Amino acid sequence: MVKYLEKILLYLAMLLLGTLLSLVFLQVVLRNVFHYSLVFIEELSIILLAWCAFFSAAYALRKKAHVAVDYFFLKFGKGAQRAIYFATMFVIFLFILYIAWYGWRLADRQMIVPLPVTGFPRGYIYLALPVSCVFMIVFLIDELIRTVRNSSSEGEEQ
Repeated sequence: MVKYLEKILLYLAMLLLGTLLSLVFLQVVLRNVFHYSLVFIEELSIILLAWCAFFSAAYALRKKAHVAVDYFFLKFGKGAQRAIYFATMFVIFLFILYIAWYGWRLADRQMIVPLPVTGFPRGYIYLALPVSCVFMIVFLIDELIRTVRNSSSEGEEQ
């Protein structure tokens, strides 16, 4: 199930990025070659950028692709590393829950404010935050389950 969610997220992020690049390229060509501009492309690009960035952040969390400095972490023993890992995961989980809650409140408040050109609610931009946080929470829970299973199977082998 989570593997499918991961693939869906990856393909959505790629689709959003491709659409964003195509729209910006179209805007540049129209502006420089035909001296014409589509006014809605800027607002649409901002919406696409926000969604693409947060979906990509959720995917990076799944793949553990964020920057990590583990120099000091590796100096500890296995038991301490495990405790630090779970404490770190717990803090990240709490942070993502807070960001999801705050992002939802922010998106909800901005739904009454229309964007000037398209008239779309400004909240669509901010809605990317709580939606991507749901993906992050699912990925974190899956990672914790897999870590506990792997560490318990390692304990049985010893």
